Amino acid sequence: MIERLLALEHVNTDRLFCNPANPRLNDDAVPHVAASLRRFGWRQPIVAKPSGEVIAGNTRLKAAQSLKMTSAPVVWFDGDDIEATAYAIADSPAIGTGRSQPPLPEERYLSFQTPRGRTGPGLGAGSQSKETRDDRPGSIPV
Repeated sequence: MIERLLALEHVNTDRLFCNPANPRLNDDAVPHVAASLRRFGWRQPIVAKPSGEVIAGNTRLKAAQSLKMTSAPVVWFDGDDIEATAYAIADSPAIGTGRSQPPLPEERYLSFQTPRGRTGPGLGAGSQSKETRDDRPGSIPV
């Protein structure tokens, strides 16, 4: 195993572009990933070649662009094109041995917010209806 220091850089989203050979057709996931970015912020960087071509994180980039985000965290891939392709294949959730579950609808993401002690579905007592959530100051509209 090669051990390397992970270097993260915040990059203008205009400098990045999706892999044109990305086999995953998942534009329907973009609104769900965008909801996650709005709710949690960046928790996983994009991996890109020095040219700006995304190796891992095409959907995250599309989601960031849909939210008009001007920067994204990037880890630059320092291998050649063959290694980049191998990494993209190994990183793809579609390749793994487990099943992928469909993404949660955006409203369900938003219902898990817990400011002021509120809880969402499946998190215990005190769940709030959509109407109650929308009436509270600082709520994200659903």
